[in-house]
Amino acid sequence: MESLGRIEKFKIILNLKITKEQVIALGLAIVKDIFKEKANPVTAEIEWTEVSLYALGQEGYYAHDGWLFKVDSEKIFGNEAMTFLISFLDNGIPLDMVSVLGDDKPRTLYAIKGEDGHYKPISEQDFFKHHNFDFTKGFEKKMF
Repeated sequence: MESLGRIEKFKIILNLKITKEQVIALGLAIVKDIFKEKANPVTAEIEWTEVSLYALGQEGYYAHDGWLFKVDSEKIFGNEAMTFLISFLDNGIPLDMVSVLGDDKPRTLYAIKGEDGHYKPISEQDFFKHHNFDFTKGFEKKMF
């Protein structure tokens, strides 16, 4: 379940909507690649919802249909697992990803898939440059 087949990869490339199962596979791969933790797939939760994309230099954000993925780590830290939250656009592009443990300040990251097939963290500026989002298609601008 952690790896995507060729057909699923083409769906993402062609900007087709991805399935719940594909989002789970992507989420588990991101937790492994970015956070260097093994996720507990039994704890995975996923919800189709409106996701937010906070564009650079904007007074507000853009809303779009997508998935919210949540999973806990297998490893227990003290008496609790680390929680990972990742939002995805409906086509499978991962947006922001956050890890949370207890009362610690959440850590937000952006990532892209590297040439080696693994996700790697990048700066917010590089994330937007890489994706070059067209905010006139499928996005709704919202103000704070």
